[in-house]
Amino acid sequence: MSSGSHLKDSWWMLQALKTQLDYTRYNTTANVTKWEDVNRYGYLPDGLFIPYALANLFTLVIVLLGLYSYRKDGVLREKKFQDIASAAEDPEVVKILRTDPVNGARKQMPKGNLKLAAVQAAPVFLDKEATTQKVCALIREAGHNRADVVDFPEGFIPGHPGWVEAIPLIAKPAPSLFCELFNQAVEVPGPEVEAIGEAWKEAGIYAVVGINERRAGTTGTLFNTQLFFGRDGALLHKHQKHVPTVGERLVHAPGQTGSKASVPTDFGCLSGLICGENGNPLAQYSLSLDYPVVHVASWPPHFGPGSDVQGASNLFTSGLATSLACYVINSVAVVGEDIIAKYALDEETRDLLRDQMQKSRGSIIGLGGRVLAGPLSVGEGILYADVNLDDLIKLKYGVDYAGHYNRPELFAHHFANYFRRDPHSIEITGQKDTPRSDLYRIHLNACEVSEISQ
Repeated sequence: MSSGSHLKDSWWMLQALKTQLDYTRYNTTANVTKWEDVNRYGYLPDGLFIPYALANLFTLVIVLLGLYSYRKDGVLREKKFQDIASAAEDPEVVKILRTDPVNGARKQMPKGNLKLAAVQAAPVFLDKEATTQKVCALIREAGHNRADVVDFPEGFIPGHPGWVEAIPLIAKPAPSLFCELFNQAVEVPGPEVEAIGEAWKEAGIYAVVGINERRAGTTGTLFNTQLFFGRDGALLHKHQKHVPTVGERLVHAPGQTGSKASVPTDFGCLSGLICGENGNPLAQYSLSLDYPVVHVASWPPHFGPGSDVQGASNLFTSGLATSLACYVINSVAVVGEDIIAKYALDEETRDLLRDQMQKSRGSIIGLGGRVLAGPLSVGEGILYADVNLDDLIKLKYGVDYAGHYNRPELFAHHFANYFRRDPHSIEITGQKDTPRSDLYRIHLNACEVSEISQ
């Protein structure tokens, strides 16, 4: 029903009420018996009052129903986004669903040239002091070569727990390797973070370093973390891997730093993700709202049998460079001899690790998924690529997934359904399940949310 018809019906309703009031007032002083008198004086004959009143009452009901329907439709349209957000009760979901991508990480218009660097190196496995010294040396080398942004591999300090991909999870060295990793893990803040910050300050460059982060005061909680450093050596942010991959779940806890995985810089937004989460569509969309200029992807030294890091990293990030319209640095760790000595139990495992050693190679991906630099020859080194940020804008012509080429409201109901209930539990148990919004609140109460931001 249109707004014009609502107004028209409302006018007739008012006329009917006026007529009834006038009739009541006149009926005490006069007796109208002719229909012509209605036209002359605006009053009803006695015999027609009840039918006319019923007709007016019916009109009033129709008008009120129309007004209610019109208001209800408007309220529903107005509350559509609010209902979805309240179902989640999480500001991160609000950020995902908003059509206007306003975010603090997007402050500087990208322009000019940058020199990007990808570190391809082996940690001093399970020795955080020696690996920290190696990181500082590589930072100074990159600074000497006038790099602007440097990326280090996944869990580089003191080394990625790759044994979960190479040996049986209950094999004899696995528990002792975890104990070593925990004892050598990095606390934030801590002396290793301070030492790395001083090196960044000396080099005057932005960098992202992968670490195994230990939660202070615990006897077993580790996170797979990226640390973002500024040119002045300040720790700008830390990003903990959202979900540990495959066997990592035995070692690392799910991340507690939220969806934020980017920082503002003097050249634009710098973002980062760890290993497989570079292929996560929701993580990619969240980052797209920040309009990253450079994205860093941190990778381990090896996977399990049948796959290689170089192939996976290029596959994942070529698509990411296209969808985000940014440059991507793939930093891959190298399988060192100390890794082989630590957990190669038999000749088969040694052969696997030596084969993966040939495939531990990084790259730098350009706009449209082109490989700008890499892979390096087998071994350690730093890849460099000079890029022009002015080329970023032309890729947004026609395709801007954070803006004019997306319709978040079409997909918003998925988030409401996710937080309101778990559809799988209904199929399996046939019983009413616990809303995910409640689980989310329980999760927040149980975990200390840790986020470093400037």
